[in-house]
Amino acid sequence: MNKNLINKIKNEKINYIVEWWEEDSLDIDNNQHILFSLENEDIDIVITEKNIDEINCILTKFNIDISMEFHVNFFDRIIYPISRYGEKYYEYKYGDAVNKILKFIGVHCLQKRKSF
Repeated sequence: MNKNLINKIKNEKINYIVEWWEEDSLDIDNNQHILFSLENEDIDIVITEKNIDEINCILTKFNIDISMEFHVNFFDRIIYPISRYGEKYYEYKYGDAVNKILKFIGVHCLQKRKSF
């Protein structure tokens, strides 16, 4: 991973750390992501077998350790702060009926939850 990216993650205030999985990837090395939600930007990293140790090294600061997982459908969960562990970070942008239609035609409209 890029050293500037690592330093930014280590030195800036982190609001949330989120694990999320793509729904259209059939390869475990391209399916899982980690999102660092910083004060002014979000940093999204694809988790691979090559970088998981480096990511876990960063996460030790937060007493977190992740492992490679595979989900066939879109899935997300907050892993930091611990008090919110397992909560959803993303929500669908439109109502259920509209989102089902959009998903059927292959369009995904997600946004950060407004309650945070």
